[in-house]
Amino acid sequence: MWNWRNGIDLPKLIHDHRILEVLFGDNADLTNWRKDLEDALEAARAAKRKKATGAPRTTFAKTRPIAPPTAYFMGRDEEIATLASRLASATDLGPMLIQGGPGIGKTELTRAIAHQEAVVARFADRRYFVPLDHSVDAESMQHAIMRAVGFEPRYGFAAMLNALREQETLLVLDNLETPWQSQYGPTEEVLAELATIPQVAVLASFRGREAVGGARWHQYALEALPYHSSCDLFCSIAGQKFLSDPLLERFLTALSGNPLAISLVAQRAYGRASLDPLWREWLQNGTRFIEEPQDMGDGITSFAASVDRTFQSHQMTRDALRFLQIATLFPFGLGRREAKIIMGDGAFAAAEAVVRLGLTAEAGHKSGSGVYTYLKVPELILTHVRTFYPINDADQLLVDQFRQTAAALWKDVAACRRATIDEVARFYDAEDDWGP
Repeated sequence: MWNWRNGIDLPKLIHDHRILEVLFGDNADLTNWRKDLEDALEAARAAKRKKATGAPRTTFAKTRPIAPPTAYFMGRDEEIATLASRLASATDLGPMLIQGGPGIGKTELTRAIAHQEAVVARFADRRYFVPLDHSVDAESMQHAIMRAVGFEPRYGFAAMLNALREQETLLVLDNLETPWQSQYGPTEEVLAELATIPQVAVLASFRGREAVGGARWHQYALEALPYHSSCDLFCSIAGQKFLSDPLLERFLTALSGNPLAISLVAQRAYGRASLDPLWREWLQNGTRFIEEPQDMGDGITSFAASVDRTFQSHQMTRDALRFLQIATLFPFGLGRREAKIIMGDGAFAAAEAVVRLGLTAEAGHKSGSGVYTYLKVPELILTHVRTFYPINDADQLLVDQFRQTAAALWKDVAACRRATIDEVARFYDAEDDWGP
C-alpha cells in the first residue's frame, strides 16, 4: 500500500493513468478532484527528485557525437521530412517510434533525422545515440542512456533525469526491442519516466511491430523501398551500367526493397560485367549468397545476422516458423483460413506472431462477400526461410493435399463465374479430414 502523502512511497509512474481511471473514470463532476491528485503526484515526484540528487546542475561529460547515416542511405526523403519537421517544430516533444523488419533501415533513418539542419539547430550538441542491442533489461537500459549522455553513473538514473530538465535533449534509442522483449514492464517504466520530462525528445527504433507502452508514441511503420529507390541504391554502389542489365529487375524483386540486402548484393556486383553469374549463385544458394559479412565502410554488416536476430526472438515460436515454412509455398500470400486448414488451431497465433515480428504485412482485396485478407511475406524472407529453415516432408504433403482439394473446389465454383478465393474457403469447413 502506497503512502502518497509522505512523498516517498509513490506509485510507479506507469500506474498513474490506471489509478486515476479507477478512482474517477469519465465522471465530469470529479474533474477537479482528478486534477488535484495529478498535481499532487507530480509535485511529490518533483520534490523527491530534488531531494534524491546530490549531483551538481551540470554533470554531462563530453561524448562522441551522433554519427551520420552512411553515404548510401537514400529513398527515405518523405520519412525524414515528416519526422524531422515534427522534432524541430513541435512544442510538445512527444516520443516517436520507428518500427519495421530486419534490414529495413530503421537505425539509418534515426541517424539521418538527427542530422537534419532544423533538428541540429534545436538540439545542438544535446543529440545522443543510445545503442540498446546489448541492454538485456531495464537496468542495463538505464546505464546505456547514462553512458550515452556522459552522465556520471554514481549519481543514479533519477539524478540524470533531473539534469535533463535543464536543456532540450534528443535521445535516439536504437534497438529498443532488446530490453523491451526481455522486461517489457520495467522497460516501459523507464520510457514513462523519460516521457514526463518536457525537455526530452525520444526517437526510438524498434525491430518488429508491437504496441509498446510507457508513453503516447507517434508511431511510424517503415516499409520496403519502392522499386526506383531500390534501383538507385543498387546502381550507386554497383555502378550505373547495371541500369541496362536484363537481370536487374528480377534481382531487385527478389531482394524485396530491403536496403541492407540490396547494399550487400550491390557490393558483390561491383566490378563485374553482368549480373548473370551472381543471379545463378543466388538461385543456388539463396540468402547464403549474402550470409558472409561484407565491409560496407561503416562497420561489418550481414543480412543473415540481421534476420537471425528476429528469428531468435522468443516470439518466433515453433508454429510461427512453421507458418513461414508453409508460406514459402504460397509466394502470392497465405490466408489465415488456409493456414488453419493446413496447420490446425495454432495458425492464428502463428500468423499474429509473424506480423508482430515485422516479417509480413496484411494485404487484401474486395470480393463478392466482403474483403479477403491474407499475409504477404516478402520474397527475400521466403528465400531466407527456404535456405535455412526448409519445410519438412509432412507439411509439404499437407500443402499438396490442400492444393488438390482446393483445385477441385475451385473448378466446381468457378463454373458459376462468381468464385473468389474466400468463397472457395467456405467449402473448406466441410472437409473434416484436413489439417493435423
